[in-house]
Amino acid sequence: MASDAPWGKRPHRHSRAPPPTTARDAPTLPKPHTAFAPVASSSSTATMDAAAPPSPASEVRDGLCKALDSIKAAGSFAAFREISETSVAPIFVHDVGLVGFPLQKSMTRALIEKARQAPYGKGNETFVDTSVRNTWELDAAQLDLGPQWAPAIDDACKWVAQQLGITAPVTAELYKMLIYEEGALFKAHTE
Repeated sequence: MASDAPWGKRPHRHSRAPPPTTARDAPTLPKPHTAFAPVASSSSTATMDAAAPPSPASEVRDGLCKALDSIKAAGSFAAFREISETSVAPIFVHDVGLVGFPLQKSMTRALIEKARQAPYGKGNETFVDTSVRNTWELDAAQLDLGPQWAPAIDDACKWVAQQLGITAPVTAELYKMLIYEEGALFKAHTE
């Protein structure tokens, strides 16, 4: 889908294929099928071909599939846009200065000096393990977006609301800046 904005749709970097956009597009579970195979005995040959009564689990699964198939959503469950480097205003990072884009190697080094290794969560616990997540992070308190960011953020929020089928206003809050060096990673994992 083309857009006038500098963003374009792209799949999540951990996915192998674009996610389904509605429950109807999601893969369905196979319908349960139970049949008795022919049984042979020394005295006679008997054949039974009767369906067993559905199990409670299969009834729940079938009901859930039917309920999900009946959902008629106004939008998708996820939306992605990429920002063009030429449309990004500089960001002020405390104790580093004004950071422009594209990011230069010397500025990357200065940012990493003020950053900390990014953790990842597993259940209720948080870990730092560079074999799972080798990324640096700066907290929102270390960053200042100038007023020139307001129109771009407002536009992105409106676009996200439209893509997700949300009619209420959507707002954005600065959370962190992640710095991925060449070869950095965040392995796919389940929380």
